[in-house]
Amino acid sequence: MKILFDQGTPAPLRAYLGGHTVDTAYELGWAILRKSELLAAAEKDGYHLLVTTDQNLKYQQNLRNKKLAVLVLRSSSWLRLKAHAEKITQTIKTIKIGEYIEFDPEQLQPFSAIRQGRTNRPNLISIMLTLIFDPTIISW
Repeated sequence: MKILFDQGTPAPLRAYLGGHTVDTAYELGWAILRKSELLAAAEKDGYHLLVTTDQNLKYQQNLRNKKLAVLVLRSSSWLRLKAHAEKITQTIKTIKIGEYIEFDPEQLQPFSAIRQGRTNRPNLISIMLTLIFDPTIISW
């Protein structure tokens, strides 16, 4: 599969996509193109998939009848995405021409972990409660 990474797509993801041809908009000199021009250039050059972090793409562009798929990573942070690199790879393997998929690493926790309040990062309420009730953190 021929894949194009838009600006903002973490380049280290490329290492997980062996067997695919992966180029970046920057490498091709396409970083200055507007989204409509980038989509047209990608289609013209035979790309099958555009991987982007632009969450507004579906609102700004008419993606119907496009000859490529679009995968939107809802984070540009490689630290967040790295833990889900295999899931992203699986999504890329199964995506079809014309499909639009948004990948959100924050919503990939198992349901039980969300329901029980156990997440991989502390939320604001738990931080505030710790600050209020743990006298060892702040000494007045």
